[in-house]
Amino acid sequence: RDLRMSRGLGDVYKRQLVHYALMVLFLVVWITLCYIYILFAIKWIILRINRTIDLWKEKRRLVIVYDKKVKI
Repeated sequence: RDLRMSRGLGDVYKRQLVHYALMVLFLVVWITLCYIYILFAIKWIILRINRTIDLWKEKRRLVIVYDKKVKI
């Protein structure tokens, strides 16, 4: 068997290994960024819901206060 040919295959395997390692690294970074984005989106939605609930409570409180003033 030709030794040069075996050495060439080793280089190919090394390049494939580096390629796969870079792909895995890219996927890990991408998944992490997606996870962070989803967490921020959920946090933003919860804040909007809480703000809306607070506005409804304030509006209801104002209506109740207004009704009490009218009754007096």
